[in-house]
Order: sequence, then structure tokens, then C-alpha cells
Amino acid sequence: MKVQFSGECAWSRVDIPVIEINDLNKEESMEYLINIRKIKFEEAEKLYDLVGGRILNLKSIADKSLKGFSFENIKELFFGTIYDNFEKAEMNTGQENHEAAKIIIKILLNSNNTLHVSMLRELTKMEPNKLLKYNIFAYHSRNKTVTFQSRLVEYYIQENANKFIKKAWL
Repeated sequence: MKVQFSGECAWSRVDIPVIEINDLNKEESMEYLINIRKIKFEEAEKLYDLVGGRILNLKSIADKSLKGFSFENIKELFFGTIYDNFEKAEMNTGQENHEAAKIIIKILLNSNNTLHVSMLRELTKMEPNKLLKYNIFAYHSRNKTVTFQSRLVEYYIQENANKFIKKAWL
């Protein structure tokens, strides 16, 4: 017997009250990395720029940094996970959702990192749950907007902009 839950995807849970826990701000993140984890200021700044204030990511990168991983090694490890998420969502170059991803990414980068969910539907002709379940984009039920899931995703996109943003040739 197979039991199917109606809440198997992020989109199906939008009517359930959600408590959003915000990321740490830069000051709090730097205090954590420098004073609590004892990472040097210059390294802490690079690590914060990579992952932002998401505490689980901060803990993970601090652990790796303290184990002697270089910043480039840490970035490569985290980018590998993000690439895999894009692959699962079929958003990498040549995959089914790549063009929709490019539209969303371009809008997010040019509009203060927010996109109303109705605009996402209109511009991509896709149901949002197909794109939201792979930890690339996040849905905020309070204001019905979509953003990048994390600073890490945004950093990955900026580092790989040639895959997602067409440049206009003059």
C-alpha cells in the first residue's frame, strides 16, 4: 500500500503557517566566524561573502576552514552541491528547464532579488513547485515572492553567469 502525502512539495505547503528564521547579518556572522570559531578576519570575510549568514553553511565552512581546507577547496565543494541541485532541477545548459531558469535568474539579479510568484508563472509558463523543490529558489509565503535559496546559490550564479545570462553584443 502506498501512502501519498499532499505536502510532498514546497508549493503544496504554502497554506500552512510558516515561521521564517532569517539568516544572520554580516556583523553577527563575522562575530561567529572570528570570535567563536577563531578564523582570521580576511578568511572570515571571504567565507561570509561565499555563503552569507546561513548558520548551517557558516558552521560547515568554518569546520572545513579550521581543518585546513583552502577557500578555493571550500568553494569547489559547495559549488559541487549547487551544481548537483541545478542538475536535479534540470536547469543546467541543455536541460529542459534551462531557459526558464535563465529568465528567473535574470529577473532576480535585476530586481533586488525578489520575484512575485505570479510573474514567475507568467514568464516561464511553469508551475513554481517544479522549480522550488531543489534548493535553488525559495518561496516566501508572506509576500508571495521567490528569491534565491541562499547567498551561496547567488554566488554560484554570479561565478557562472555565462551559463545563465546572455550578454548583449553591441
